[in-house]
Amino acid sequence: MNGTKQYKCHHCNKVFFDSPSCKRKYCSKQCVNKSNSKVWKPKFTTVRKKLLKLDKINKCQRCGFDEYPKILGVHHKDRNRNNNTISNLEILCPNCHSIEHKKHIVQ
Repeated sequence: MNGTKQYKCHHCNKVFFDSPSCKRKYCSKQCVNKSNSKVWKPKFTTVRKKLLKLDKINKCQRCGFDEYPKILGVHHKDRNRNNNTISNLEILCPNCHSIEHKKHIVQ
């Protein structure tokens, strides 16, 4: 096939052809989605679940908002989602969390 390159799907190993400039890894969107669901596992959701079980997510630690605890989020002070020590975690409402992440650009 002129102007095409042979690729092998990283998920199902099916051989497919496409333009050399595309550099595709998967034969279809279905394989992309299947592969992503197996590879990407957010570790930070387990932290929230653990804190909920310990009844630690009940009010914002900055402004004290406690009307809707379900919307409160867990903030990593050092911005490292793998550092889940209690001293690195802070419970914030959406407003305070947004302000924290925009702090470096809001003057």
